[in-house]
Amino acid sequence: MLAFCVLSSGSRANCIYVQSGETRVLVDCGLSAKRAALRLESIGIDAEAIDGIILSHEHEDHSSGVRVFSKRHDTPIYVNPGTRGCCKHLAEVPEDRIRYFDSGIEFEVGALQFSPFSLVHDAYDPVGFRVSAGGKTLAIATDLGQVTNLVRERVRDVDAIILEANHDPVLLQDAPYPWSLKQRISSRKGHLSNELAAELVEQISRTNEDRLQVAVAAHISEKSNTPELAIEVFKKAWSRGGNTSSPTFIAACAEKTTPFFSL
Repeated sequence: MLAFCVLSSGSRANCIYVQSGETRVLVDCGLSAKRAALRLESIGIDAEAIDGIILSHEHEDHSSGVRVFSKRHDTPIYVNPGTRGCCKHLAEVPEDRIRYFDSGIEFEVGALQFSPFSLVHDAYDPVGFRVSAGGKTLAIATDLGQVTNLVRERVRDVDAIILEANHDPVLLQDAPYPWSLKQRISSRKGHLSNELAAELVEQISRTNEDRLQVAVAAHISEKSNTPELAIEVFKKAWSRGGNTSSPTFIAACAEKTTPFFSL
């Protein structure tokens, strides 16, 4: 069994809960330690039961709660060396609570197998993950500015995907951001637009053979996108791919958790 829930997703805070059997982990912890514990409590999980925090990259919205959560609950942190070296929230974490992984090399946390893959983003060594257990696989790909061949290969043949759909290009141009931020967001090291994410959804539709059960649109901008628009784009892309199955399409947000999905 592989189960997951997005506790928070967006520009302010990102945190994903993943479970298999008695193994329970967080992927990122951009929530404060207190808020993360409360979100976990809302789905019936004690923060003391978390076996590890797996960090995708150093940006504040993914790492701000890591140090305090780890200290408060004596939770190991899994991180690649590059992110460890540049993440300010890890600076005071003792080395005995750090577990290193290398991008491209599989590692295990209890019953969960993680396969990290490199993403193109304006971070030091950002990664996405394939998370597998019991013959089921979840792909996590957020905070990327382009869909590389590696990303396409890593999100094939999965049972669920959490995929960034950050912005609509037209809404981004009208958003109340400085021009420099708009350029960063839309750059090849920024964030995926709805359209780029949709191209990947269409590819999965063509190649997935009815395996996909859940697709979560994540890291949705509050000022240059809407959950409804992201989901509409995903559904249309799935239809264009010709797959006749009916996965659950849902949008994650910062204010509340998604439903708890068991694969």
